[in-house]
Amino acid sequence: MPRTTKKNVPALLEQEKELIQPELTAEEPKNEIAILPIESLNFVADMKIGTLTTNARVIRDSIKALTDNFSIEEYIGNPKKAADRKAKLNTLAKQMNDARIAYEKEWMQPFNGFKDLVSESVNLVKSCTIQLDGVVKEEERREKEAKRAEIVDIWKVYDFNLVPLERIFNDKWLNKSYKTKQIHDDIAHIIDRITGDLQSIEQFGEDTATLKELYLTTLDLQATLRRGAELRENRKRLQAEEERKAQLEAERQAALMQRANEPEQPQTVATTANTEAPTYNVDFSTHEVTEVQPEEPKQPIEKLFDFYVTMPIATLAKQCGIASEPILMRATMQQMKDFRSAMESNGFVYEKSSYKGYLLLDVHVKGSK
Repeated sequence: MPRTTKKNVPALLEQEKELIQPELTAEEPKNEIAILPIESLNFVADMKIGTLTTNARVIRDSIKALTDNFSIEEYIGNPKKAADRKAKLNTLAKQMNDARIAYEKEWMQPFNGFKDLVSESVNLVKSCTIQLDGVVKEEERREKEAKRAEIVDIWKVYDFNLVPLERIFNDKWLNKSYKTKQIHDDIAHIIDRITGDLQSIEQFGEDTATLKELYLTTLDLQATLRRGAELRENRKRLQAEEERKAQLEAERQAALMQRANEPEQPQTVATTANTEAPTYNVDFSTHEVTEVQPEEPKQPIEKLFDFYVTMPIATLAKQCGIASEPILMRATMQQMKDFRSAMESNGFVYEKSSYKGYLLLDVHVKGSK
């Protein structure tokens, strides 16, 4: 198998030196370098890649053939042979890698010098452009501030105070390419849109003040109208719930009055003697026996009912346009019956209705309505 020994590597490098070194244009002596103005500089580079003579491909193909047909069984039981083959292969691999490293360093030497020159030039350019960029940006900032002041003056011409300029400001107005007429057109269009949207909200009919405040905060008509619809639905639900509770209370009070107008059912009194066996306490120390008296039954607490009553004079006051508030009364069921009888005995009549969720008796003199 062809191979390159250690002592042949320097000789091979020396022989092939002219082949592996790219041809570069020779630099001028330092004392003769011409300094040219920046405007006339035009970067030029030319490189002709040389050639490298080597038998690396032959060695690669030979090793590949060896590994393709390699069989470890040949070395089993013969460690000396295996160690010898291993040493030769390692030596060959090291020779090839050492040569590759040496050639690479020599090949890259002219390029690395070229790379360092270019990198240094680029860094010098950046040090200048950074300072120039600061000058350019400062000028751009001054121009934009002047343009912003001009836009503020344009905004004042329209005398529109429902929203501040910052709410509708568009940064594209600060661009040089954006003309003053375009800014006028944009602002006029925005004012027309806001005015039209507020008129649309006015037609909504409910919660107008709240919705206008919301719109001037968001400038989103659709979101504002959705909020208005939500408030309307909430109000309907609250109103329906209040009406339902009032209806239930009126029905409850009407049922109470109906029971009050019904004749009282006589209570059945038990006349049967108490047949329960008496209970006795016995004192075993004195042998004294005493009878335990049964406790008196507790009297039930009568329930009180609230209702409103109008005075008979309220009828005459109402005819004269004078408003009067009904009187709140609280009575037991029996008191309500007695009150009804007293009104009828004195020539008063009443009509039932609802007031503040309670029963209302509209009292007037019979025949006065």
